[in-house]
Amino acid sequence: MSTALPASRAGRPRRSGRHRAQPTTRTTGTLRRHAARAATVLVAAVAIPLVAVPSVAYAATTADWERLAECESGGNWSINTGNGYYGGLQFSSSTWLAFDGDDYASRADYATPEEQMVVANRTLLVQGWGAWPSCSRSVGLSGGPTTGGPTEMVTAIINRYNNEGLRSILGSEVGLEQGDAVLRWQVYQYGRMYWSPSAGAHMIYGAILSKFLALGGPSALGVPTTDERGTPDGVGRYNDFAKNASLYWTRSTGAHSVLGAVRHEWRRLGAERALGYPVTDERGTADGRGRYNEFTLRASIFWSEETGAHEVVGGIRTEWGRLGAERGYLGYPVTGEYGVEGGRQSEFQGGVITWTASTGRVVARPY
Repeated sequence: MSTALPASRAGRPRRSGRHRAQPTTRTTGTLRRHAARAATVLVAAVAIPLVAVPSVAYAATTADWERLAECESGGNWSINTGNGYYGGLQFSSSTWLAFDGDDYASRADYATPEEQMVVANRTLLVQGWGAWPSCSRSVGLSGGPTTGGPTEMVTAIINRYNNEGLRSILGSEVGLEQGDAVLRWQVYQYGRMYWSPSAGAHMIYGAILSKFLALGGPSALGVPTTDERGTPDGVGRYNDFAKNASLYWTRSTGAHSVLGAVRHEWRRLGAERALGYPVTDERGTADGRGRYNEFTLRASIFWSEETGAHEVVGGIRTEWGRLGAERGYLGYPVTGEYGVEGGRQSEFQGGVITWTASTGRVVARPY
């Protein structure tokens, strides 16, 4: 992507396809605001006919915009031609502001190529390719999207962001929407939105997004299947993900992953209201055969392929750990904690641990 006009082309005249501000009838969310602002700037643009064009239901790609910029400005994204049009896609100042270009810079030629493309996609959704009448035809963009695939794939994220007014949560777009028919995503100032055919479009932000990316993002946890939500106890926040995974956050614990069978058992038992919030990500056990999470209410859930997932809690957990946990003679838990006469008990591969309520005594014994 060129950001400076080559010296050999400095005197080359620009094409006649410069960007025009034409309104449309789209009436929802941010697009309604954009259309209203675009119509307002026409009052001063007396040389431009008031011609409504159909809005398009797709976003263009980086390759599309680069082709158009090559025609509009010779690919010079920082050009000021001195005729009232700026940047690689030749925005007028009024149109740039009408489509919130001032999210990024006061004028198009001061913005990065990626930022100009974001504003161009906003413009495209309201005005269609008629905003660049000559050059869009010249480079073959006037007939529809050039990337193939279903229109819904490209627009689900854009539609949700615009129609639900998510700018107040996510901020402005950073670069263009990316992805393919299986996974798409858009980066924003304060978060991201991911889309897949099965999950739809969901947003993720803050500490949960940071943890999601640190753990490997969609390849590790899958796409988000929920937006960030509040927990039933009102203390924490969480997102669920497609690969049987969740990320939970509280101010005191930070964000941690709970996965697979451990997650299933934790939720079956009552999740944060029963065992507390995760204070670790899921980890591998010291013997290499199992997985586990620790939780705030003196609880852990351990899983192995042989035993499944079971909780170990309180004094029983402390004694089991003292005896070597899964590496000791007791091995992995084979039951959760349950009530017995006068106390509580957990069973393990090699024995049992019993807690007595009247004395607080904890006793381990082999089978």
